[in-house]
Amino acid sequence: MRERLQFIDLHRAIVILVMIEVHVFNAFMQTALRQTGWFHTLNFINGLVAPSFLFISGFIFVFTTEKKMDEYRKFSGVFWKQLGRLLAIWIIGYSVRWNLFSLHEMVAYFQAEQWADFFKVDVLQTIAVGLLVLFALRLLKISTPRLKWTLAALTVLVGVLSPFMYMINFHGFLPWGVANYFNNTGGSLFPLFPWLAFLFAGGVVATLFQKVKGDAALTKKFFTRFLIAGVAMIILGHLLFTGNSPIYIWVPQPNIFFLMARIGYVSVIFYLCWLVCLKVDFSKSAVLDLSKASLLAYWLHLMIIYKYLWANRGLSDIIKNSLNQYECILATILMILVVQDVAIVWNRLKENRPKLGMYIGRGVVFLPLAYFLFRW
Repeated sequence: MRERLQFIDLHRAIVILVMIEVHVFNAFMQTALRQTGWFHTLNFINGLVAPSFLFISGFIFVFTTEKKMDEYRKFSGVFWKQLGRLLAIWIIGYSVRWNLFSLHEMVAYFQAEQWADFFKVDVLQTIAVGLLVLFALRLLKISTPRLKWTLAALTVLVGVLSPFMYMINFHGFLPWGVANYFNNTGGSLFPLFPWLAFLFAGGVVATLFQKVKGDAALTKKFFTRFLIAGVAMIILGHLLFTGNSPIYIWVPQPNIFFLMARIGYVSVIFYLCWLVCLKVDFSKSAVLDLSKASLLAYWLHLMIIYKYLWANRGLSDIIKNSLNQYECILATILMILVVQDVAIVWNRLKENRPKLGMYIGRGVVFLPLAYFLFRW
């Protein structure tokens, strides 16, 4: 069994925990509390969840596919399995906006605003597209150094193009569901621009880490330099991005400076997770379970919060921004416990009955998809 990188598992588990808090507070907390000082601090921390999730996704994909490139290029079973995983991520991204309608019902009865909501692009769709780009690059015979510079160029390119992409009305000449991928005009939360930059940045770091893995001295030097680079990006990003800075540069948002600062914060968190894992062994902890089942955890907590439970109402409709901050903390803890327990059961099933786990996993994705496509 491939050895896991505990610092990546820790980072991803932290992201999942904060992500649950974000959605619980957004769905349940009283609107007036958003004006308080503590919420502005919390909101900034919450804003690092998506960059971290994308960064980790890019890092893991590049790092774990290094030894599979020959199999991919033969279009073997490994190729089709990987392609199926990426397709599943893309489908799950849309499933969180699906309330057991069939395609026939949607075409027959949906109003324009319902279609607009369904086609909003969230983080999973962007991850799926970004990983498909990385997958395509893996199929090409690109050496690791060239892959590093290619991904670095793509990171900068996305950052530079982002403000200009937000000036274009893609809905004027593209189908709504396609146009939503390029900017937030249609209400997309995480369109490709600028968010793909974080995924590509994670890929760049993975290529650098591959050169030092296994050598303790080189690894320590790598993370030390990585921390320095992260702090430098935070400082420079804020100096150029903050309006009251003496060297502030005005650029339409989102822009390269916005990306720089947030990549810096993600880098510091990445370093701190590595540092903690030098002292603490997480191999037997629930952190590993939550990280291994990150996609399940993402999907499950959103379904619990937003999907219809009864009478066409979900928890978000029933509670409807009525809880104070302490009640939201309690709700977050309860949600984490539920998601963590499900993740533990799911991981044990996959470990002890891998074929059964595989069939259940495929069924969870493709049976609802069949229902969606073929029910009349």
